[in-house]
Amino acid sequence: MSRRTKKIALFIGALLGLAALGLFAFFGCPSIWAEDFPVDPADNAHLATTAGLSAEAAALEAIHWRVPAEERVPRDRVSLSISGAASESPVVRICYSAQDDSIQMLFDEVTLSRQQQGWSVTRLRRCWTGRGLIGWSTDSPS
Repeated sequence: MSRRTKKIALFIGALLGLAALGLFAFFGCPSIWAEDFPVDPADNAHLATTAGLSAEAAALEAIHWRVPAEERVPRDRVSLSISGAASESPVVRICYSAQDDSIQMLFDEVTLSRQQQGWSVTRLRRCWTGRGLIGWSTDSPS
C-alpha cells in the first residue's frame, strides 16, 4: 500500500468516525436536545409528603405521581442514571418507552435539591422521539 493510499484511507476513516459521532449525538444523546419545562409547585408539594425517598425514587415520583398506578411504566423498563448522588442537588436522567402511539421514547432530566422534608425539584428538562419527528425533539408528534 502506498503512502498516498494510506493517507486517503486515514482521511476516509476519520470522516466516517466523525459522521458516526454526529449520528450518535443526534439520535443517542437526548440531554443535548432537552429543553427546560416549568416545575409545577404541586410536584414539590407532593414530594414534601414522601419523606425518605432516594433521589432516583423522588425523581420518578415527581414525574409520575399523577399517573394512575396501573398506567405507570414499570421500573424495570426505565433507564435511570444519576450524577452527584451524594450531593445536595443531584441530577437524575430518566429514559423510558411511552405507552402512547405517537411518542416512542421520553427523556426527563430532573435536578433535585435536598430539603428538610425530603426532595424538591429545582429544574426539569425534557425531550422525546415520536411519529413524524427526526431524532430527539420537543416538537409535537404528528
